Amino acid sequence: MNRLLGLFEAVAHEPDGISLARLAVVLASPKSSLLTLLRPLVAQGYLTHKAGKYSLGSETYRFATTILMTRKFSSLMRPIMEDLMKASGETVILATLDRSAGVIIYQDVIESVQSIRYVVPAGEARALYASAGGRLMLAYQDEAWREAYLTRTELVPLTDRTLTDVDELRKLVLDIRKTGYSFSAGHAVSGAAGVAAPIFDADGTIIAALLLGAPEARGQDNKDELIRLTTLAAARASRSMGYSEELTAK
Repeated sequence: MNRLLGLFEAVAHEPDGISLARLAVVLASPKSSLLTLLRPLVAQGYLTHKAGKYSLGSETYRFATTILMTRKFSSLMRPIMEDLMKASGETVILATLDRSAGVIIYQDVIESVQSIRYVVPAGEARALYASAGGRLMLAYQDEAWREAYLTRTELVPLTDRTLTDVDELRKLVLDIRKTGYSFSAGHAVSGAAGVAAPIFDADGTIIAALLLGAPEARGQDNKDELIRLTTLAAARASRSMGYSEELTAK
């Protein structure tokens, strides 16, 4: 791994390209060992090899752009998340979909300041079929992808309330699409409740879910208000991304 990272750093510092011989000197590594790293990177588009020199490829730039956009997006969402935490008194989470793994990832978390609160670290993954944010993301995917997910995924009970009937889950997902929010209580984590609402890009594509996490009793007692606050904050987040429901409808 260190050699791979060193390779990218060496190539990045040579805008006109770097030869295999020079790489071997910079990395203090045999040419044969470097070739085992270089060949698949070239084949996958992370590097290019022209006129005997290696340069960064289109896939590396795409990857770097994704990282930068994620950081920019999180920075843009942070004030909205902070306002939602203050208004609701509950933990606020920004989550995105990992389509290949079939999970949502908690990208950013602002914890409630209450003594008893929902706690989860950034970077945590949650199953789509059980969590409020996961079901929301599932609801807004295209039908073909959603059905493929439901067909291949074993609905393992995470708590004694996890929904494990695929037909019931289909119905719930359709209801989420109609109402524009998802609510879960004790389905993914015992004793916890969650509300999730979609954040849309300018073209109307869902790009993230905005969640509130709370102890189950408080979540149930304040359900309507938490839903109201979350959907309003998510709509604000969508507008900040250039989304307009009227323009998208046209």
